[in-house]
Amino acid sequence: MRFLLMLQVLTSIPVKRSFPCTQQDFRKAAIWFPVVGLLVGLLSFGMYKLGAWVLGSWCGAVFSSLFLVFITGALHNDGLADCFDAFFCSRSKEEMLAILKDSRIGTYGALALIFDILLRVLFVALLPQTFAWFIIVVPVLGRSSIALVCSFGKPAKKDGSGALFIGNVTAGIAVFCVLATLAAFGATGFFIGGVVAMLWSLSCVLIGFIGSLGFYRLCVKKIGGLTGDCLGGCCEIGELTTLFALVIIINRII
Repeated sequence: MRFLLMLQVLTSIPVKRSFPCTQQDFRKAAIWFPVVGLLVGLLSFGMYKLGAWVLGSWCGAVFSSLFLVFITGALHNDGLADCFDAFFCSRSKEEMLAILKDSRIGTYGALALIFDILLRVLFVALLPQTFAWFIIVVPVLGRSSIALVCSFGKPAKKDGSGALFIGNVTAGIAVFCVLATLAAFGATGFFIGGVVAMLWSLSCVLIGFIGSLGFYRLCVKKIGGLTGDCLGGCCEIGELTTLFALVIIINRII
């Protein structure tokens, strides 16, 4: 039941049921973050294979990236865009929080969305098709990074959907999510290229989490904590950083 709750919250997959939504429910349901990421990654990989079969890897990258936006309801992309609108407006903390609540998008937010999609398409297209299996596990890292920052981060405001997770995820669940991410990347790397590829893939996990934590530090510096939009930004930045690391390592080292 808690898996379905997370599926309902984190994706646009229709789950036509009502679930208890107390803080305790969300605390326990957070353990399903990596599984939701894996499901999203599997569906995205299917779209990549379809596009690659039709017109090659670039088409596969476009299909995969746009489907990822669709299947998540652009939840994380919207969070990243709102953060860029707020953080780069040179306003006070209170004004930044007001901008984060504003449903309209500004110049910085639009640019963030454009580069978010373009970079994801570019990085996925630059992955050799043999290594495209990593498309499945990159969303696992994105969702696990949310659990990680929620385990020690504090909310920048008392209300908002993000308050259901921020400071409400236990250290044990965060450790489980990190270990699940390491296991997913390690298994994928070993399946593709043996021990060497496995070790390099684990280093990409570290780089990806560093990217998410770096964005977390930016949020703390700007608004003193986290909001739901910040969690979306951490997810997107973590995934983009991981994809970038994979592209560099696979094309230049392995």
